[in-house]
Amino acid sequence: MRLGWFRIKQVLLGLVFLTLLAVITSVVLLEQNQGKADLTPVYDIHRMRVLEDKEGVLQASDLFSQNATTGGQRRDWQELDGPSLAKGQSGSIWWVLLESPAPDLYLSVFNPTVESVTVYSPTAVTEMNGTLQAAFPVQPGKTQVLQAGWGSPSDDSERFIYPVFAISNQGPVLVRLYSRYVQSYTFNWHHAQSFHNQRSWTTTLLGFYVGILTAVMLFNFLSYRKTKDTMLLTFIIFILSVIVHQMALLGIVQLLLPHLAHAVIRQVGVLGGLMSLASALLADSFLRQTKMAWASRALVLAAGASFVVAAVLTWLDQISLVNHLTNTTAIIVVPLTIAFILSLPQIDQVRSRYFTSAWIIMFLAIVVHFLRIQGFIPNTLGTLSLAIVLIVFESFVLASGLAAQTLAYKNQAQANELAFLRAQIQPHFLFNTLNVLAALAPIDGKKTRGLILDFASYLRASFDFQALSQDVTLENELEAIEAYARISQARFENRIQFDFEIEDVGPLRIPNLILQPLVENAIRHGLRQKPEGGRIAIRVQR
Repeated sequence: MRLGWFRIKQVLLGLVFLTLLAVITSVVLLEQNQGKADLTPVYDIHRMRVLEDKEGVLQASDLFSQNATTGGQRRDWQELDGPSLAKGQSGSIWWVLLESPAPDLYLSVFNPTVESVTVYSPTAVTEMNGTLQAAFPVQPGKTQVLQAGWGSPSDDSERFIYPVFAISNQGPVLVRLYSRYVQSYTFNWHHAQSFHNQRSWTTTLLGFYVGILTAVMLFNFLSYRKTKDTMLLTFIIFILSVIVHQMALLGIVQLLLPHLAHAVIRQVGVLGGLMSLASALLADSFLRQTKMAWASRALVLAAGASFVVAAVLTWLDQISLVNHLTNTTAIIVVPLTIAFILSLPQIDQVRSRYFTSAWIIMFLAIVVHFLRIQGFIPNTLGTLSLAIVLIVFESFVLASGLAAQTLAYKNQAQANELAFLRAQIQPHFLFNTLNVLAALAPIDGKKTRGLILDFASYLRASFDFQALSQDVTLENELEAIEAYARISQARFENRIQFDFEIEDVGPLRIPNLILQPLVENAIRHGLRQKPEGGRIAIRVQR
């Protein structure tokens, strides 16, 4: 069976995906073999205190005071086990009190879309009667104050996908947090070597993610240039929107375009709406010729309206509303797409299986993202990576489905072309052959019988529509041509001669009935016009 370009592309995509899995597995094994000190936090955070500031009126100096009350009400710190604070889409400001176990450490705050994070590290802090004593109000030289986040007036963090601060002091560290996207954070302490290893490993991993998506997009761009299939173009737009959204969501833009990072991350909600719109357009291109075309078109209009509203709300600085709107749109668009596809039994099973699987994987990625932003699962590189791995896998499945569909279209086009050619040459040949048989039957019954068998063999090869788009052996094709030659000689009273020079070429396979039209056209448009006839040579050589 021939291995066409689109089949090769599926194989290459599969190899790239397996390579990605092999790289990730190798990194994990390398980490285990080298010991946890190289990539994991140098000090585990087993316990921390958190405080919710619903009104947003508290200052760091209020919390570092002997009297831990404000307005006559005591502020109750909540004790949390572990390094994670998961509060979903809470609109409050959160304060976290940590303990720096040693001087000159790095504090990482995992949340690439955090709007504002401020770290206070007093140089002289003691604890008396359960309350903190510090050198406040904040004064230069007495308190280390560091800021980061896309909404922060300054960026004092290390250049990375999420805020990482160099803390020089040992002792209590107070962190002020706020984000209108997701209020879920994971804290870790690193020494210099641990942080640099973590940064290198994370950057490499995310680079593979984006690189694989880019490779899928380029493969389909090359296919689009060959076929001009609008569905491939829609898929390219979808992958491009995924890449841009993930670069903002994962904070990769902070590494590549640090001067534009804050502006781009601010548009995460709008980019999510764009990805939902691209997904709806892709589904519409698949369902356009089906009975669900009206539903898919309505889905595109709804996703487009959501995207426009999200852009306007972002311009009005209503980030929280944008977040709710785009997440709701994604949760609605993908399940409806799956339902539309499953309601279409007339779509061939291969394409339906590919596209249904792809959107189910996409829905799982959305579920992981939803659970993360709602605080049901911690916001860590692992949960973010799970979502993007699902997206990468979904892109592979979609690409394979599109390749299978394009190959099916290509085969169908070839079949239609062959059918058209046969429709042009068959009618006159059939009528003339029947006339020859009718005239020859009273004269030479034995020869007539042989011609009828040749005619039956020719018809069997010509009207085997199931084999039309399949390859046949060269031997079978030549048998059909020999039968056609004997019938033609009887029609033209031996004015046309055939020479067959066939070498043994082994089990060679060729498209069905690709040679017979050439022979018939040589007779119709060549030798038949000559009174003396002529000779047709058919040679098969290595």
